[in-house]
Amino acid sequence: MHGIISDRRVKAFATVVAYFSLREFVGYNPIINDEIRDILLQQSNLARQVYFQTGKIENTNILYPESPDQLPLPGPDAQDVSDYYYDRVEDCWPNFSRKMAPMSYEAHIKSHVLDYAKDLVIPYLGITGSEAFSKPYTERFMNEILHDKKTMKIIEGARHVQMYDKKEYINEAIEDLTIFFLRELS
Repeated sequence: MHGIISDRRVKAFATVVAYFSLREFVGYNPIINDEIRDILLQQSNLARQVYFQTGKIENTNILYPESPDQLPLPGPDAQDVSDYYYDRVEDCWPNFSRKMAPMSYEAHIKSHVLDYAKDLVIPYLGITGSEAFSKPYTERFMNEILHDKKTMKIIEGARHVQMYDKKEYINEAIEDLTIFFLRELS
């Protein structure tokens, strides 16, 4: 995000089902209470120290449980995440791993792109699904942008994960992205 707001060569910016606050997702959500957050930060601190002393990076399933049955999402979102990240992700991303370096938790808990929206000076297109759990973040990002060169496109019926690879939603998003970038970059 730093480059988007400071590099004047960048002329336009668009996102599709963006999740603008890892801080809220991995650090401050109803599932992560103060005790759990403290444990995660301690693990992150220790893993970073081990890396500095040995050069070894530990990986854990800090974001994705071993089993999709342990996902903290309700209903259709849990099914979408289970289907994509546990059953089909290797077809899309052959090198994908559900593991994460615990030392990166510290960086994740500080990541809050919403803080940068006010500094965005270029045109922005935010594409989201009407049923996407990430939709409120696109709305919040749009509200924080101070200029009026911003547009939000809502794809009706689409949930967050469905926007990754459901053809009808992808095609609609690509059409909107094409129109936006042709207009802004010509």
